[in-house]
Amino acid sequence: MRFVTAHRGDLASFQKTPLFTSVAGRHELYACLNNKDGLPHVYNRFLNEDFNSFTACGEFKQTHAPDDIIVCLHDDVEVVASNVDEELNRWAQEGFAILGVVGSRHVTVKEPALWHMMSPPGAPSGVSLFHNAVHPPDRPPYPDPDQPRPFNFGPLGEVIMLDGVFMAVVKDLVDKANWRFDEDYDFHLYDIASCLKANMAGLRLRTVFVPIVHYSPGIGDLADPVFQRNQRTFLANFQNRPH
Repeated sequence: MRFVTAHRGDLASFQKTPLFTSVAGRHELYACLNNKDGLPHVYNRFLNEDFNSFTACGEFKQTHAPDDIIVCLHDDVEVVASNVDEELNRWAQEGFAILGVVGSRHVTVKEPALWHMMSPPGAPSGVSLFHNAVHPPDRPPYPDPDQPRPFNFGPLGEVIMLDGVFMAVVKDLVDKANWRFDEDYDFHLYDIASCLKANMAGLRLRTVFVPIVHYSPGIGDLADPVFQRNQRTFLANFQNRPH
């Protein structure tokens, strides 16, 4: 199992992130430092064993093993789970190719193109934690500022869409389907577009119980030009397809 991320700063900056402090020394951790490229480009380079732009936090292994699970996640995530290897391997052995912590069983593609806002009632799945210091703007903080706030989206199970905050890719299964992250996008909507393409390729996706804390409430400005550009691409690619 290998963890991979992108970070806009240098190694000293990365070593202060929640991801480094919670994963380094426990799991293989690789980071694309001083990154300016879109996340799907970064993740695909790692999946394709183009390791030149990655720094290993520990021993650097130059090749993937046939049974590798590549965990692609954001650098503002704290992995508090003690069961991550057991949980991901369990569902990989059941034939699931991409595993995440939150997602949806059904979506209606529309604006705004956010997975939870495109999901009909009862379709969201998974559990996530937001750190109270950066709670979502539409929710009041917990009284204790040091405690994460849980969000129970819905029962765990098979889905068609996962949030890119944490996406574990079963290497041999995605290789057989010739699947990679969708490089039509950069930092927004690459996750849900990639999931829909995986679903259409016959790959199975699922939410799993891997406790993490996300130190960000997600996108706050839907008028952001970068988000709007990615949204236009997403709608053009998927709006007239059934899901």
